[in-house]
Amino acid sequence: MSNIPETGRTPRVKTRLIVIQVLVFSLLLTLGGRLWYLQVRNGQEYTDEAKNNHVQQVVEPAVRGSILDTRGVPLADNETRLVVSASRTELMKMRDDGKAVLARLADVLGVKPKDVTDKVRLCDAKTPQPCWNGSPYQPIPVTDEATTQQALQIRERTEDFPGITAEPTAVRRYAAPGLANTSQVLGYLSPVTDEEITKAQDTLSPYLRSDQVGRSGLERTYD
Repeated sequence: MSNIPETGRTPRVKTRLIVIQVLVFSLLLTLGGRLWYLQVRNGQEYTDEAKNNHVQQVVEPAVRGSILDTRGVPLADNETRLVVSASRTELMKMRDDGKAVLARLADVLGVKPKDVTDKVRLCDAKTPQPCWNGSPYQPIPVTDEATTQQALQIRERTEDFPGITAEPTAVRRYAAPGLANTSQVLGYLSPVTDEEITKAQDTLSPYLRSDQVGRSGLERTYD
């Protein structure tokens, strides 16, 4: 007589089936628990993170007020220009420190590559002008005289220009009505430094890295 049950399954086969069923059930239970953890317990957290992935925070610097004479004629005001800027933070992440990107940018702007690289290097005691004397973490203006066509080339080919932006920006303009020499009275602006940002960070008026600061004359007085 055969020891095989009527079902045709040996005890060993039954044991294997039970083990497989337990494994499948455990797997489903684990997946269900993980799904509950992601969708229910931490659902809102992951939803917020997903939303943040689609949001780009852009700081829009405040436009400086105009300086007028007694007749209401502007001595200093602002005009909108297309400003092309480079982010040293992004360029320094590249294997060649962004040299290829800056070379392509120079080609679009119709200038020599050295003219662009000089503008984005940091100033120090041994570095002559042109150089950047503001915060190294702030986008560095390369030109404020870009044409619409140049700006479109940069913005449409973002993969060729990582770390490069072309945006309409308010630029300070000193009108000098009647050819008057008002520079000593009005003063001038320059980028805020890291030291100034640190000093002002706990005050009521902290600086942004994109800020311009009055260095002398009325620009400094009314800053």
